[in-house]
Amino acid sequence: NPPTLLGDFSKPFKEFIDACLNKDPTF
Repeated sequence: NPPTLLGDFSKPFKEFIDACLNKDPTF
């Protein structure tokens, strides 16, 4: 599984963080 921060974030937020950690940002 990809690294996660804590367990207190909502699922959409964790998915956003996982995308930032595992993919090139497209902002």
